[in-house]
Amino acid sequence: MRRALAALLLLGAATPALALRCNGRVVDAGDHAIQITERCGEPFWIDAYTEVLVRGEFGPREVRVERPVEAWYYNFGPNRLMRRLLLVDDRLVREDSIGYGYA
Repeated sequence: MRRALAALLLLGAATPALALRCNGRVVDAGDHAIQITERCGEPFWIDAYTEVLVRGEFGPREVRVERPVEAWYYNFGPNRLMRRLLLVDDRLVREDSIGYGYA
C-alpha cells in the first residue's frame, strides 16, 4: 500500500516526457516570456497577433477586450523536434511539437 501511494505521488510530481527542456531546465505552462528567453534563447520566428474576447455578448452590456498573443517557434536542428509555444499576455499557455527541425 505504501509503495502504491509513493508511486502515485511521484507520478504527480513528474514532468511530462515531451516537456520542453532548455539548458537542463523545464519550460512549463505559466512561465513568463522572459523566463523562456533566459532558458531557451530567442526563438527563430515569432508570429504576433491580437485576439478579441467578448464578454456579455447577448447581455445588456457587451465588453470587448483585446489581448496580445504570440506564437514562438524554436528550431533545435534536424535531430530534435521543433516547438511552437503559445503565449498570451506574455505567459506560456500551450506547447506543441511540430515535426523535426532542419539545419
